Amino acid sequence: MLFDYVVGAGQGGCRIAKTFQDHFNDVDVCFMNLAKVDFSQLNVSKGLSLILNAGGSGRNPDVGEKIAKQNKDAIEMFLENQFPNMRKNDRVAVCIGGGGGSGAGMMYIVLEWLLRRKADILLIYTLPEKSEGLPAKPNALKSLNKIIKEYLEADKLTAMVVDNSFCAERFGYSGEHDLGDYWSDINQGIVKGLRRFYYLTNLDHFSEYIDVNTGYGALDERELIRVMFAKGGFIDLRECRISNLDIEAAENAVFKSLIFGNLDIGSTKSYIATIGFPNYMRNNPNVSVFTETIFKRLEKITKTSFVLRSTHFNKSINEIKINILLSGLIKSHGLKKIVNQTVKDVARYKAKGGIESLDLNGLDY
Repeated sequence: MLFDYVVGAGQGGCRIAKTFQDHFNDVDVCFMNLAKVDFSQLNVSKGLSLILNAGGSGRNPDVGEKIAKQNKDAIEMFLENQFPNMRKNDRVAVCIGGGGGSGAGMMYIVLEWLLRRKADILLIYTLPEKSEGLPAKPNALKSLNKIIKEYLEADKLTAMVVDNSFCAERFGYSGEHDLGDYWSDINQGIVKGLRRFYYLTNLDHFSEYIDVNTGYGALDERELIRVMFAKGGFIDLRECRISNLDIEAAENAVFKSLIFGNLDIGSTKSYIATIGFPNYMRNNPNVSVFTETIFKRLEKITKTSFVLRSTHFNKSINEIKINILLSGLIKSHGLKKIVNQTVKDVARYKAKGGIESLDLNGLDY
């Protein structure tokens, strides 16, 4: 299995955790929050959920952290009861919505509890969509900066940053489709993206994506885990779609993130790439040339030779689909851009007397 356990904290984090529960039947999932109302539209078992009945945090992570510290024993006892058989190097996804106060406030107690048990952690941390307003994004960035300093720079865990503003533009629609529905699409994209790589390492599940009779090139599950839980940086899911075996298109392929706008692909430490070809291309002699061109392109822009690469023929697609899981990303023009925009927004709202001053000077990215 890809994860042994999944923890959701706060409203946004619990939504992602519920999506994992819906798509991975063999993973233990639990849910935590400071306000009962956040579970009103989330169909989860009471036995798998902890609600501290604190009435919420008012979307303030400092308040959420204070409440969490006051209830540290209850949180840790809940985790002990949910995961009594946890062992060293068990793999845990911790899902946190950075825009509120509950998830970000409870996050540190959860992470420290897992680290004491020497678990391998993937932190899935979401940045709020712009419409959520201030001070949601500045607060989320301040918490992210703390994560970078205390956990990433110390090589304690791996993090996946999900920018909901970017995802809303990618998945959200206006007019016929309610923009509020994009949450479900984002969560589905995250979970299905990770699941795709896992399934490609397991022949038992191969048939969901691949025609086993004509496909080839399964990845190695142990190497997948090694890449995903390398620690000390971000991971990113990227995709490129090309309509035909155009070598020039392969030479200039652009790999677009599915979850974040612009993590620096040049700082990649390792990656997994899989190319899916439509079944009708199986006997085309240009497949091998196209494949090698894509792999050379990736080696050039990632500046790393440590890779896992696979090709297959897929009976359910009608274009060439290249999926990549990048690991170890550190530099981020995307985060810098978000910080700069948030600084401008804070100044604009402050000038209108809309919010109190927020100090963003300590942010590194």
